[in-house]
Amino acid sequence: MTAPSNANTSGLEYYGFRAFNAGIGVCHLVANPGLNDTNPEPLVTAASAQARIAELEARVAELEAAKWDVKHVDTMNDMVAMGLARDAAEARADRLAKALDTLQDLFAREGECSMERFERLAEMFRKDTGYLAPGKDPGMLSQQPEGEELRRIYDDWFAAKIVSARAALQQEG
Repeated sequence: MTAPSNANTSGLEYYGFRAFNAGIGVCHLVANPGLNDTNPEPLVTAASAQARIAELEARVAELEAAKWDVKHVDTMNDMVAMGLARDAAEARADRLAKALDTLQDLFAREGECSMERFERLAEMFRKDTGYLAPGKDPGMLSQQPEGEELRRIYDDWFAAKIVSARAALQQEG
């Protein structure tokens, strides 16, 4: 199935969703989320994600190539305008690079198994929130949410990462 067509998801191919079914209390893969499926997470093919990442990397390289050094200007106004344009191009390249890094962090890396991806995402989640990810054992004396509340916090955190990257891409797109 093809992802919705917009600047953020162009070229991404979906192969289903990871969803939590509240009725049976289990996470599962589905082609289309059902009524009892909460917080469906779209899953894209690795090839389409890598193609989109390559496209974004090319765009970042293009923006970085647009930077220039001032060698000669006729007026102070020209120099100021060129400096502002350069600063804007650098800021834009930085925002795109950050969005690209975020997207790369969310997907499995080449040669990375699902357990390695889980551990990497769990560590990112811990650094950002101070909580252990769902599926990690927090210990008896830990002060962190459990069960559905922790799952909701994790899902919101993950979704916020995607929304942040999409917003940067849309702003620059």
